[in-house]
Amino acid sequence: MNYTPEEIIEYVEEEDVKFIRLAFIDLKGNQKNVSIMPNELRRAFEYGIAFDASAIDGFTDVAHSDLFLHPDPDTLSILPWRPEHGRVVRLYCTISHPDGTPLAVDSRTLLENAVKKAAEYGLSFSFGSEMEFYLFLLDENGNQTFIPYDRAGYMDLAPEDKGENIRREVCLTLEQMGIIPETSHHEAGPGQNEIDFRFSDALSAADNAMTFQNVVKTIASRNGLWACFTPRPLADEAGNGYHINISMHSTDPNGPKSPSLQPFMLAGIFVGVVGRTSAKSVAYFILSLIPPQFAVVVLFVVSCFVSLAMGTSVGTITLITPIGIAVSRASGFDLPLCIATVMGGAMFGDNLSFIS
Repeated sequence: MNYTPEEIIEYVEEEDVKFIRLAFIDLKGNQKNVSIMPNELRRAFEYGIAFDASAIDGFTDVAHSDLFLHPDPDTLSILPWRPEHGRVVRLYCTISHPDGTPLAVDSRTLLENAVKKAAEYGLSFSFGSEMEFYLFLLDENGNQTFIPYDRAGYMDLAPEDKGENIRREVCLTLEQMGIIPETSHHEAGPGQNEIDFRFSDALSAADNAMTFQNVVKTIASRNGLWACFTPRPLADEAGNGYHINISMHSTDPNGPKSPSLQPFMLAGIFVGVVGRTSAKSVAYFILSLIPPQFAVVVLFVVSCFVSLAMGTSVGTITLITPIGIAVSRASGFDLPLCIATVMGGAMFGDNLSFIS
């Protein structure tokens, strides 16, 4: 979707939109937002909306607490679960200091810069996500439990699979938001589900991944459940995975074709893994976000499954059969809490480091 700020303002006026959520992602992968009224939207596009970031870990200190949110008009999305009258829309934002300097830890800006760097090499990357989550019951007081919603297994059907209506509602809601899922099914664990997405450009894929988690949690809550993306919520059951498929294309007709760059792309990723650079660094960073009771189990998983696999999906890096000038592979971290923009930026860095 390519919208101009004027088109967004016109849409808000015509569609009875009363609240605009300016959303961003903190360093822990949590989606945050500031809601503004329609009469503030033009100012948001021209100057940004100021907010106090001192209470957001890792952003800034109290002495320099003012930051600005700058909405991206291409990320406009209606929130279908909000009221039809007085509608609510969401725009993802980049973050800057008052002087206009981008916030160094704004993961969306980091990924944007990585995309631009790839374009300088005449390359374009597309990402496709496969995301898993558990559905658990709430107790009589509405508190979270770790009792699975069902006892179904891999790709089971109803009535064993009680999550099919949740997945249906999630997929239809995403479709209303302009995000088209590819497949959905029950996963191996009790109450565990998976929804997969087609390839899209890196920034859209990252935005969609964060939107997906928000939608799943919202739909689960509306159905008296809670959705858990924690890597290993049940110690004796399958963990949640966040698999990222990458397709690399050459955009320069006079430049090298993607298959000739394949060894360099994989070398960059693999050195990033075995050299304890980006892939493991991202994994260790994500470990800091996990509740202590899960950390030991997840550390074991990360340590054992950093690997390269050919033609199978068991490795952290998997080489899939090249199609045309595209080369695909999957990052199979058992870390669905991973901030999509951070992971995408890290992968860009690995790829380009050896291609250059």
